[in-house]
Amino acid sequence: MVLVQRLVVLDLRLELLDQRLEVLAQRLEVLDQRLEVLAQRLEVLDERLEVLAQRFEVLAQKQIVLVRRLEVLVRELVVLVQKQALVNHSNLVLMVELIDEIIQDQE
Repeated sequence: MVLVQRLVVLDLRLELLDQRLEVLAQRLEVLDQRLEVLAQRLEVLDERLEVLAQRFEVLAQKQIVLVRRLEVLVRELVVLVQKQALVNHSNLVLMVELIDEIIQDQE
């Protein structure tokens, strides 16, 4: 009789362990599914990062082009300022000559 009761208890314990194992297996499956979802999200984020990197590269190239254009414009501005300085100098020389002539004419 005691032996039968022990066998019944052991059988119940075994059944309980089996149920716990089944619950753990289900939890593991849920965790595996979550891991799969996270892997998919990571893949999407990686693709987005790739797109952002490409956009950044395009912007960097545009910035280089703009800097080169700015350099050209600055060089052109320097040339124009130098030309204006020459014109101003020539005008001053002409004005001094004209003033000299006017003074000589009045004498």
